[in-house]
Amino acid sequence: MRLALMEWLAEQVRIHGPLDSARLQTFTYGGEPVRLVDQHGIWAPRGFHCALTIRTTFTPPNRVPPYVDREGEDGLDVYKYERTDPNLANNRKLRACIDTGLPLVWLRGVAKGIYLPDFPVYVREDHPGNLEVAVEVRYWQPLPILGEAPAEPGPERRWGVALTRTRLHQRVFHERVLHAYEGSCSICRLRHRELLDAAHIIPDSESGGDPIVPNGLTLCKLHHAAFDANLLGISPDYRVRVREEILREEDGPMLLHGLKEIHGSKLAVVPRERRAKPDPERLDQRFQRFLASA
Repeated sequence: MRLALMEWLAEQVRIHGPLDSARLQTFTYGGEPVRLVDQHGIWAPRGFHCALTIRTTFTPPNRVPPYVDREGEDGLDVYKYERTDPNLANNRKLRACIDTGLPLVWLRGVAKGIYLPDFPVYVREDHPGNLEVAVEVRYWQPLPILGEAPAEPGPERRWGVALTRTRLHQRVFHERVLHAYEGSCSICRLRHRELLDAAHIIPDSESGGDPIVPNGLTLCKLHHAAFDANLLGISPDYRVRVREEILREEDGPMLLHGLKEIHGSKLAVVPRERRAKPDPERLDQRFQRFLASA
């Protein structure tokens, strides 16, 4: 059933992107509906010895999601127990995944009632003193033998685990930003998700580069590349500026309509929620780099 669930989730995410609670309720196995979430963060259907899903609820746009500072020393993610009693039934079923090696699904909130599933997830270590477990998230691929967990990550795999973790968290940031901008490029309104990126205003490698929506912009591939190369900048009052030498160039229609015509315009799309709007201080810091680059 876990294998069927993960195959179903992979197809649903491919078609729809992040999944709302209503769609998560449509999974069936053997002709019977299978519940994937309830009011608890750890969920195991009736009769299950091991947890099937864990859930992280939505974090407000201007707050750093909890996964950012919950990485263990070994590079694994940390997931908290339910409440403070290690012997609660759900906590026992979460720990049972260590002995059985059974994978589960982590549902990460990207908006209220909307989740991005990560899977397969393996519970690696139990830290009862901290009321938490350490888990490893992997990219989805069909499991050769259900119940046979891949080998635990040794030193030679730490880099790969860390890289996978970074990519997974970038997906969460990507989906949160696209949701806030209603799936449109903030400059040109392009709505094709395949051509949209979640761009950091302050790069995530720098101080202030938090993976929060106010540090993000939805940009199409062209405008993202131009933004990263400082060919265009965005001022704190949401005005788009294009480098002077670009404005003087003569090329084809892409340069004319894609870059030159947006000079001086305001962002076409900004989040409706005040807390999700681009942070003017971060925009100003980035805009100064644009001016200096010219």
